[in-house]
Amino acid sequence: MCIFAALSRTLVRKTVILLLALLSAMSFLPLSAQQNHCKVSGTVMGAADLALPYASVYVQQHDSIVTGTLAGENGQFKLEVSRSAESYKLVVVYMGYKTKKTEIFPPLFLPSEV
Repeated sequence: MCIFAALSRTLVRKTVILLLALLSAMSFLPLSAQQNHCKVSGTVMGAADLALPYASVYVQQHDSIVTGTLAGENGQFKLEVSRSAESYKLVVVYMGYKTKKTEIFPPLFLPSEV
């Protein structure tokens, strides 16, 4: 019985050490993932420099939508895109206005401060 107790204690210690090693390794994953992303933010403005509330803002790559959001009450928006792509199109849609497409280049942006 003593041999089994010693074996089970050793097994428990090894399992705890392995779990701690995995948890500490996983704690670095979000940091590395954030470095591959950057924030795109701004304010959607219309005629006479008035903010356009609740405009649709999305990012497009090769005619596919990557991510999107609605601008807030004051026209402000925030998105996060991957740095891996060379360029995207930032598209803004608002009823009564022409759709605006602007090319953006994430590899040139500063690292995200998320």
